[in-house]
Amino acid sequence: MKRFVLSLLLLAALSLFAQEYIDTVRAMIGDTVITDFDLRQSTAAAIAALPNTLTPEQRQAEIQKLEDHALDNAIDQELIYLDFQDLKGKVPMDQIQEQLNRIVTERAGGSETRFREMLHRENVTFQEFQERIRKRLAVDWLRSDRARRGINITSTAIQQYFAEHQHDFDTPISNHVQVIQLRNDGKYAGKIDETFALIRQRLRNGEAFAKLATLYSEGTTTDLGWRTSLAPALQKVVALLKPGEIYWQNLLLGDSTYLVRLAGRKGGAATTLTPELSEQIEDILYAKAVEENYKKYIESLYMKYPVRRF
Repeated sequence: MKRFVLSLLLLAALSLFAQEYIDTVRAMIGDTVITDFDLRQSTAAAIAALPNTLTPEQRQAEIQKLEDHALDNAIDQELIYLDFQDLKGKVPMDQIQEQLNRIVTERAGGSETRFREMLHRENVTFQEFQERIRKRLAVDWLRSDRARRGINITSTAIQQYFAEHQHDFDTPISNHVQVIQLRNDGKYAGKIDETFALIRQRLRNGEAFAKLATLYSEGTTTDLGWRTSLAPALQKVVALLKPGEIYWQNLLLGDSTYLVRLAGRKGGAATTLTPELSEQIEDILYAKAVEENYKKYIESLYMKYPVRRF
């Protein structure tokens, strides 16, 4: 009777173990299984780097994104490796050895003994580790080959892209702005208008804006420097001015009132298609072509090999 009960308990335990294992399977590509454990390993560093300011819900959502991305990448790699094997591809042994030497140097300080200890801690045999290197090199080579194959960026394509995106390359307008800031509840509270009237009179008499800003301004700075973007209300005022001009009206922003001077303006010139810009556009178009080639290649592999997600 005891043996019967023990047998039932053993079967129940095995059933629970099998169920837990099945629940951890995230995908199958051919005969290869990807589990939650694989995804946790590949995302551990990224998860550890998540900000501590995230709420539990936000953190879980970010972890889910990382794991989904890791799963997509893992499936892609397995599909590419299947294709590499079907193509009877071979990874030269000297390339494997070169990668192995680099890893021993970087992760074990060049010590073979420390490297063997590392493999022992990770519960990986030397042959298994070597096979990982072979697989990674195979996947990297075939991915690069298929993504970059047949790309030819013509001068016509470059000119067309420039015509459609010319303003993206224009030099941004940058304004050098100076201000005199009086706090509404500060030293000049209740006499803001009178104080600015006095400042304007002194400016018209030829005194320098920077000097009067030093004397009167209550802000942390009187010179905002060169800015390509400003607060909307300030940007609207600055757009009305020419370099050297002052906006003579009071400008109310937040808890302060300002007098604004445009000290200088640069940029905003239309860009021409120079040889340097042509190279830049060629790089942009090449990167887009690589991305599109890779997308089409992966789509073809999904049609060629069985993929199951769980």
